[in-house]
Parts: sequence; C-alpha cells; structure tokens
Amino acid sequence: MLVPDDSVAAVHQLLMTLLDLDAPAPAEIAPTIGLDPASMVNVGKREDVTSNRAFLSMLQGAVHLPADESLTTAEVRAHTAAVAEELVERLVAKMKNPTP
Repeated sequence: MLVPDDSVAAVHQLLMTLLDLDAPAPAEIAPTIGLDPASMVNVGKREDVTSNRAFLSMLQGAVHLPADESLTTAEVRAHTAAVAEELVERLVAKMKNPTP
C-alpha cells in the first residue's frame, strides 16, 4: 500500500540523506521517482489495510516518471519538503491514471 503522507516523509528523508552526503554536489539535480514493480501496490490509507482484504492493481510492471525539470542543489535543499510532496503527487497521479 502506498500511503501518500508516509511516502512524502520517506522521499523527504531520502532527499535529505542524498544532500548530506560528504561528496561534491552537482550544480543541478533532476529529481524523479518510480516504483518497480508496481503491480502489487495500491494508493490508499493505512486504515484501508486489513488482514482479510485484498486489492487488485491494474498496473503492470514499473511506474517511472521522467525527470522533466532540474533544480539547483540550493533550490532542492531549500525546498526539500515541497520537492518530495510534488514527486509523490506525480507518482500517485500516474498510478491512478497509468496511460501515457
């Protein structure tokens, strides 16, 4: 189950970890997100998960979003939470409407 709020927190933490690496930072970053395999994942809330309920996903294979835009490392650092939220929102939208 992909829980959007939990996913935003996880992506935010991953971005912070990458930004905190002791390595030279690139001038620009093109953040993107994906899920592979996506066939067994549904979007919902933790309350939706029970031991006697199953979900069938219409997705097949992977869901990968293109890196449509790049941001400076400083912009990503200054707006990490917003970047994480937008990435998850785009992933959820793609999962709900998997057509190209």
